[in-house]
Amino acid sequence: MPTTTLAEISDKTKISKFFLDAIENGEFSKLPGGIFDRSFIRQYAEAAGLDAEPILERYQQFHERREQMAAPAAPRQSRPASALRTLFAWATSGS
Repeated sequence: MPTTTLAEISDKTKISKFFLDAIENGEFSKLPGGIFDRSFIRQYAEAAGLDAEPILERYQQFHERREQMAAPAAPRQSRPASALRTLFAWATSGS
């Protein structure tokens, strides 16, 4: 089976070599996001003669971890502005 280069896959799929290289190295955070990620991964695998499903599963695991890490923390309770002014006034009054 002949080896297919990234340049050949890029020509065939019209996906930039930058994104293909990111997929090949598991650097999914370099991909553009959204539906493009899964599409690029599937096209790359198929053009290289690979089964896309295991690669897409690995991407899904990465994506889920990334979402968990990006989940916002519980919002902090903020003090009303008047309470902050009172606290600041007390702290700077020297009393």
